[in-house]
Amino acid sequence: MEDLSWERIGERVRASRAAAGLSQQALADAVGLERSMVSKLESGDRRIDAVELTRIARAVGVPVSHFPNPLPEVVSRRAAIAGSEEVGDSGAARSAYATEVRLSEWLRAVSAPGDEVRRLRARTPTDAEFRDAVGWKPQPDLSSVLVPPRYSSAVVAALGARAITPARAVETLRGQVSAEQLTGEAAE
Repeated sequence: MEDLSWERIGERVRASRAAAGLSQQALADAVGLERSMVSKLESGDRRIDAVELTRIARAVGVPVSHFPNPLPEVVSRRAAIAGSEEVGDSGAARSAYATEVRLSEWLRAVSAPGDEVRRLRARTPTDAEFRDAVGWKPQPDLSSVLVPPRYSSAVVAALGARAITPARAVETLRGQVSAEQLTGEAAE
Protein backbone atom coordinates (compact mmCIF):
# COMPACT_ATOMS: atom_id res chain seq x y z
CA MET A 1 0.00 0.00 0.00
CA GLU A 2 1.34 3.41 -0.90
CA ASP A 3 1.91 6.12 1.66
CA LEU A 4 -0.29 9.19 1.51
CA SER A 5 1.75 12.31 0.84
CA TRP A 6 1.34 15.72 -0.76
CA GLU A 7 3.37 14.49 -3.75
CA ARG A 8 0.94 11.59 -4.33
CA ILE A 9 -2.06 13.91 -4.08
CA GLY A 10 -0.35 16.32 -6.49
CA GLU A 11 0.29 13.45 -8.94
CA ARG A 12 -3.39 12.48 -8.80
CA VAL A 13 -4.42 16.11 -9.36
CA ARG A 14 -2.08 16.29 -12.38
CA ALA A 15 -3.39 12.99 -13.81
CA SER A 16 -7.02 14.02 -13.25
CA ARG A 17 -6.42 17.42 -14.85
CA ALA A 18 -4.78 15.82 -17.88
CA ALA A 19 -7.57 13.24 -18.18
CA ALA A 20 -10.12 16.06 -18.11
CA GLY A 21 -8.21 17.81 -20.90
CA LEU A 22 -7.50 20.93 -18.89
CA SER A 23 -4.33 22.99 -18.85
CA GLN A 24 -2.90 24.28 -15.59
CA GLN A 25 -4.21 27.74 -16.46
CA ALA A 26 -7.72 26.44 -17.22
CA LEU A 27 -7.80 24.54 -13.92
CA ALA A 28 -6.51 27.59 -12.06
CA ASP A 29 -9.24 29.75 -13.61
CA ALA A 30 -11.94 27.20 -12.73
CA VAL A 31 -10.76 26.87 -9.13
CA GLY A 32 -9.85 30.51 -8.49
CA LEU A 33 -6.11 30.04 -8.00
CA GLU A 34 -3.05 31.27 -9.84
CA ARG A 35 -1.39 28.94 -12.35
CA SER A 36 1.82 28.87 -10.32
CA MET A 37 -0.14 27.64 -7.30
CA VAL A 38 -1.58 24.76 -9.36
CA SER A 39 1.91 23.93 -10.58
CA LYS A 40 3.27 23.85 -7.01
CA LEU A 41 0.28 21.81 -5.88
CA GLU A 42 0.90 19.22 -8.62
CA SER A 43 4.58 18.96 -7.70
CA GLY A 44 3.74 18.51 -4.00
CA ASP A 45 5.45 21.74 -2.94
CA ARG A 46 2.17 23.31 -1.78
CA ARG A 47 -0.38 21.87 0.59
CA ILE A 48 -4.02 21.99 -0.34
CA ASP A 49 -7.01 22.62 1.89
CA ALA A 50 -10.39 20.88 1.72
CA VAL A 51 -12.16 23.76 -0.05
CA GLU A 52 -9.56 23.89 -2.85
CA LEU A 53 -9.59 20.10 -3.16
CA THR A 54 -13.40 20.16 -3.49
CA ARG A 55 -13.21 22.84 -6.21
CA ILE A 56 -10.53 20.87 -8.10
CA ALA A 57 -12.57 17.66 -7.85
CA ARG A 58 -15.62 19.48 -9.23
CA ALA A 59 -13.56 21.04 -12.07
CA VAL A 60 -12.00 17.75 -13.22
CA GLY A 61 -15.15 15.69 -12.64
CA VAL A 62 -13.98 13.22 -9.99
CA PRO A 63 -15.08 12.66 -6.39
CA VAL A 64 -12.99 14.26 -3.64
CA SER A 65 -12.12 10.79 -2.32
CA HIS A 66 -10.21 10.14 -5.55
CA PHE A 67 -7.26 12.28 -4.43
CA PRO A 68 -6.37 11.03 -0.91
CA ASN A 69 -7.36 7.37 -1.32
CA PRO A 70 -4.86 4.94 -2.85
CA LEU A 71 -5.45 3.84 -6.42
CA PRO A 72 -7.47 0.61 -6.60
CA GLU A 73 -5.77 -2.59 -7.61
CA VAL A 74 -6.82 -4.22 -10.86
CA VAL A 75 -10.12 -5.97 -10.28
CA SER A 76 -10.54 -9.42 -11.75
CA ARG A 77 -13.73 -11.42 -11.99
CA ARG A 78 -11.66 -14.57 -11.55
CA ALA A 79 -10.53 -13.40 -8.11
CA ALA A 80 -14.13 -13.49 -6.86
CA ILE A 81 -14.61 -17.01 -8.23
CA ALA A 82 -11.34 -18.20 -6.71
CA GLY A 83 -12.33 -16.85 -3.32
CA SER A 84 -15.61 -18.75 -3.24
CA GLU A 85 -14.40 -22.21 -4.30
CA GLU A 86 -11.58 -23.94 -6.09
CA VAL A 87 -11.68 -22.79 -9.73
CA GLY A 88 -10.34 -25.98 -11.32
CA ASP A 89 -12.98 -28.19 -9.72
CA SER A 90 -16.05 -26.06 -10.36
CA GLY A 91 -18.65 -27.10 -12.90
CA ALA A 92 -18.48 -23.67 -14.51
CA ALA A 93 -14.73 -23.99 -15.04
CA ARG A 94 -15.07 -27.46 -16.58
CA SER A 95 -17.86 -26.21 -18.85
CA ALA A 96 -15.82 -23.17 -19.90
CA TYR A 97 -12.79 -25.35 -20.63
CA ALA A 98 -14.86 -27.82 -22.69
CA THR A 99 -16.41 -24.95 -24.65
CA GLU A 100 -12.97 -23.48 -25.31
CA VAL A 101 -11.69 -26.85 -26.59
CA ARG A 102 -14.68 -27.31 -28.90
CA LEU A 103 -14.34 -23.76 -30.19
CA SER A 104 -10.62 -24.25 -30.86
CA GLU A 105 -11.28 -27.48 -32.77
CA TRP A 106 -14.04 -25.82 -34.79
CA LEU A 107 -11.84 -22.83 -35.66
CA ARG A 108 -9.00 -25.14 -36.71
CA ALA A 109 -11.37 -27.13 -38.96
CA VAL A 110 -12.90 -24.01 -40.50
CA SER A 111 -9.59 -22.29 -41.13
CA ALA A 112 -7.98 -25.36 -42.75
CA PRO A 113 -8.97 -25.54 -46.43
CA GLY A 114 -10.73 -28.68 -47.59
CA ASP A 115 -9.76 -30.92 -50.51
CA GLU A 116 -12.09 -29.12 -52.95
CA VAL A 117 -10.66 -25.72 -52.00
CA ARG A 118 -7.09 -26.98 -52.44
CA ARG A 119 -7.99 -28.46 -55.84
CA LEU A 120 -9.61 -25.24 -57.04
CA ARG A 121 -6.69 -23.13 -55.83
CA ALA A 122 -4.19 -25.33 -57.67
CA ARG A 123 -6.02 -25.03 -61.02
CA THR A 124 -5.56 -21.77 -62.93
CA PRO A 125 -8.69 -20.77 -64.86
CA THR A 126 -8.54 -20.42 -68.61
CA ASP A 127 -8.81 -16.98 -70.21
CA ALA A 128 -12.40 -17.68 -71.26
CA GLU A 129 -13.34 -18.84 -67.73
CA PHE A 130 -11.74 -15.75 -66.22
CA ARG A 131 -13.53 -13.40 -68.60
CA ASP A 132 -16.83 -15.16 -67.97
CA ALA A 133 -16.30 -14.93 -64.20
CA VAL A 134 -15.77 -11.16 -64.30
CA GLY A 135 -18.67 -10.62 -66.69
CA TRP A 136 -16.63 -9.63 -69.74
CA LYS A 137 -18.57 -9.34 -73.00
CA PRO A 138 -16.88 -8.86 -76.38
CA GLN A 139 -17.34 -5.38 -77.82
CA PRO A 140 -18.56 -5.51 -81.46
CA ASP A 141 -16.71 -2.36 -82.50
CA LEU A 142 -13.40 -3.66 -81.16
CA SER A 143 -13.61 -6.98 -83.00
CA SER A 144 -13.18 -5.22 -86.35
CA VAL A 145 -9.99 -3.36 -85.37
CA LEU A 146 -7.06 -4.96 -87.22
CA VAL A 147 -4.24 -2.59 -86.27
CA PRO A 148 -3.41 -0.91 -82.98
CA PRO A 149 -4.33 2.77 -82.62
CA ARG A 150 -0.71 3.91 -82.18
CA TYR A 151 0.33 2.05 -85.31
CA SER A 152 -2.44 3.62 -87.37
CA SER A 153 -1.55 7.08 -85.99
CA ALA A 154 2.05 6.56 -87.08
CA VAL A 155 0.95 5.52 -90.58
CA VAL A 156 -1.31 8.57 -90.92
CA ALA A 157 1.54 10.82 -89.70
CA ALA A 158 3.90 9.28 -92.27
CA LEU A 159 1.29 9.82 -94.98
CA GLY A 160 0.90 13.46 -93.91
CA ALA A 161 4.69 13.92 -94.06
CA ARG A 162 4.62 12.35 -97.55
CA ALA A 163 6.96 9.57 -96.39
CA ILE A 164 4.63 6.90 -97.84
CA THR A 165 2.05 6.83 -100.61
CA PRO A 166 -1.70 6.45 -100.01
CA ALA A 167 -1.60 2.97 -101.60
CA ARG A 168 1.17 1.89 -99.18
CA ALA A 169 -0.80 3.38 -96.24
CA VAL A 170 -3.90 1.34 -97.18
CA GLU A 171 -1.69 -1.75 -97.46
CA THR A 172 -0.01 -1.22 -94.06
CA LEU A 173 -3.34 -0.50 -92.39
CA ARG A 174 -4.55 -3.90 -93.71
CA GLY A 175 -7.64 -2.57 -95.40
CA GLN A 176 -8.90 -0.77 -92.32
CA VAL A 177 -9.39 2.36 -94.46
CA SER A 178 -9.68 2.96 -98.19
CA ALA A 179 -7.48 5.18 -100.38
CA GLU A 180 -10.39 7.60 -100.77
CA GLN A 181 -10.68 8.01 -97.01
CA LEU A 182 -6.96 8.78 -96.73
CA THR A 183 -6.80 11.30 -99.56
CA GLY A 184 -10.12 12.97 -98.81
CA GLU A 185 -11.49 12.21 -102.30
CA ALA A 186 -14.77 10.61 -101.35
CA ALA A 187 -16.83 9.14 -104.17
CA GLU A 188 -19.94 11.11 -104.67
